[in-house]
Amino acid sequence: MADVYVKTEALSAWKSDMEKINKSCLENIENIMSSMGELNSSFQGDYAEKFETTFDSFSKKVKSSHEDLVDIENFLNKIVEVMSNQ
Repeated sequence: MADVYVKTEALSAWKSDMEKINKSCLENIENIMSSMGELNSSFQGDYAEKFETTFDSFSKKVKSSHEDLVDIENFLNKIVEVMSNQ
């Protein structure tokens, strides 16, 4: 098995960047969900309902994934642990 090196200093810099990116993603997801909710008054019918249901399900999954990343430090600690054990 190959040696694996983890630079914890790099992970500290990544943490800050990832927190900013993730916060922005969550804000954008909320804005998109809000905008899609406004379509209800002009986008109606069977196709619209199926689109809304599908989009709602998808957006909730995406939002949940980003909410899981809010604890970036724990996420990065897991990376360090896994890489250290390689």
